[in-house]
Amino acid sequence: MNTTADLERGHAAYSSSRWQDAYALLSETDRATPLAAEDLVLLATSSYMLGREDDCVQILGRGLPGWVP
Repeated sequence: MNTTADLERGHAAYSSSRWQDAYALLSETDRATPLAAEDLVLLATSSYMLGREDDCVQILGRGLPGWVP
């Protein structure tokens, strides 16, 4: 696994509104190396667009300390 390449592909998928691909690639990258806050927001948005609201809230909580839904 190449986390840099997966992250770049995740960004590209997100930019193209390919939510499932973005979610999968960003999640895989996050498992290997924790994502930075700005990438966690992309992952959270992707999860929300897929109807994974609980995942979205959890991810936002990691990326935005002090954030309360």
